[in-house]
Amino acid sequence: EKRTFAMISTHYSELKKYALVTKGVSNASMAFDIKTLRPTYQLAIGLPGESNALKIAERIGLDEHVIRRAEDYLDDKGKSFEDTLRTLKEKLHAAEQSELRARQMHSEAKEQLEKAQQYENRLLDKRAQILDKARKEAYDIVQDAKKDIADMMHTLHKLKAESVEADIKEAEAVRREYRALSDRLAPQMPDKPVLEVQPIQSQDRVELKKGDKVTIQGISMPGVIERILDDKVAEVAVGAIRAKFLLSSLSKIMPTEEKTSQISFKRSVNSLPFSIDVRGMDAIDALSAIDQYLDQAAVAGYDSVMIIHGKGEGILRKETAAFLKTHPHVKNHRIGGYNEGGSGATIVEIQ
Repeated sequence: EKRTFAMISTHYSELKKYALVTKGVSNASMAFDIKTLRPTYQLAIGLPGESNALKIAERIGLDEHVIRRAEDYLDDKGKSFEDTLRTLKEKLHAAEQSELRARQMHSEAKEQLEKAQQYENRLLDKRAQILDKARKEAYDIVQDAKKDIADMMHTLHKLKAESVEADIKEAEAVRREYRALSDRLAPQMPDKPVLEVQPIQSQDRVELKKGDKVTIQGISMPGVIERILDDKVAEVAVGAIRAKFLLSSLSKIMPTEEKTSQISFKRSVNSLPFSIDVRGMDAIDALSAIDQYLDQAAVAGYDSVMIIHGKGEGILRKETAAFLKTHPHVKNHRIGGYNEGGSGATIVEIQ
């Protein structure tokens, strides 16, 4: 009634029951290991302790007759309460062990998940490295081929200046065919070693062998078979370019066809604009588009054209300038004037 704090130690079951149902009173107990007869020094708030007096007496050797007679003095309610309390503690201990195992399993699962994520990240990094390497290698192959074509064009222009007969238009056609090949060798598709074109549908296909002159589906310039790699793929030389093609896309040029075989060359003056806009493209795509545009501008007979690359950080402008220095169609180039887009555009004189 005075709300005085008190701590009471007892084996009396009625007090334990009283604490369970009375507001302001709470049970507590210190755990005891009945197997080792030792305290565990673990405090359990809210849970009453069970009376282990008779069990301890039995374990230390007190006469069994005395123990059984002592149990008879216990009323049924007391026995029932102690049994319920004992069962409750066993279930509580089992629940605690289950929680402990669950925490351990959760910790292990979390650790395994982290390891899996780290492994996945390593795989993604490795994949990115492989793709970057493949793109670079494919890009280098295309750039080497472009250099070979540029050298050939330079030589033909030199021969023309010296009045030596040379078919510049044929060289232009070779360059266009190179363009078609380089598109298939583009770094965006480094994992496709064979140039896939639609097979030629023919009922009477002639067996192909090394040295045969052939036409290639989708490419106007003829080629020569360098090697038969297997029953599906052959290596074909098309001008200065060597590439792999499906045999199903090749057709042998018979002697009668070879005499009349020509490379078509068409001007498209009216359809070609006087400028090309490559803003927003990456360097590889932009230079590829500029290269093709300069081919068309030279064929159309333009004296000069404009390349719109934008200002930004100036990276695309620098890449474009470096590319134009070695291009066979470029006589001169400069940054645009005040009314020509300034540093966001480059003016190219065509030769």
